[in-house]
Amino acid sequence: MSKLTKLTKIITKIVNEKGYRNCYGPEEVEEVLSTVNFYALFHELSNRMYPVYSFLADGDMPSTLKYRGAKLFPGNAVRVYRSIDYHAADEVMEMTHSMELWILEDMTMAVTSCFRTVFGDEEYYTEYREFKGTEWPDDEADFDIEDFCDYLTCMYPDGFDPDETIIHEP
Repeated sequence: MSKLTKLTKIITKIVNEKGYRNCYGPEEVEEVLSTVNFYALFHELSNRMYPVYSFLADGDMPSTLKYRGAKLFPGNAVRVYRSIDYHAADEVMEMTHSMELWILEDMTMAVTSCFRTVFGDEEYYTEYREFKGTEWPDDEADFDIEDFCDYLTCMYPDGFDPDETIIHEP
């Protein structure tokens, strides 16, 4: 099975499952899915993949200690959705906890939780991630299929342009 086919199946599966759980009818789910150009999405996701670490510290402050913990996945990945369930901020620091959906290089899905602390205006930040499995946990976080598909389509705003996009073998 090609990576493009796997991506199409995994996105279709999650939108169908979450649409059903949120009382969308089959026609409504199909309408939401019809907005996604899977071919353009595949190439854009492939271009955006990067290593994901269990812990990282980074920033632009002088003398910033940049640190990477162990890789969370064997290859690269790209985050395609996040649901924030906790947020606190003051004038110095901002903290969030979220559930995240990642697409891995082999076009399978991974779910993580992420605790992120930001100091200043992204001058220094830390992220701690924990792998939660391969299914979105319905009891822990909301999943809005329209927001999800909107985010996916925003990844390739002008559609697929072979002159501007690196082509990946599906």
